[in-house]
Amino acid sequence: MKYLDPVEFWNSVPTEESQVWPVVCVDLNGVLDKYQGWNGKVESYPVADGAYDFLKDLRQYFNTIVVFTATMPLEFAYQWLEKNEFTDLVDYVTNHKVQ
Repeated sequence: MKYLDPVEFWNSVPTEESQVWPVVCVDLNGVLDKYQGWNGKVESYPVADGAYDFLKDLRQYFNTIVVFTATMPLEFAYQWLEKNEFTDLVDYVTNHKVQ
């Protein structure tokens, strides 16, 4: 798992025949965690029910899984994924919406 620079990433994918294709993007807050809304500070929420199995199922169909988040600093999201043992299922983490 590493940080994603969207420009660098998409420039490295010449065509849909690339090994990283197909790519899926998943939001962290409210999808992988039990986000309860912004209260003025970054918080660590518990893992959402079924989140690990959801990513495991996605891995069957997608070669690259990108987790995006508005969480700042981005290191906080990265650490949350590590702490909750998602690193084997997530390829990239970014705070830029991938287009």
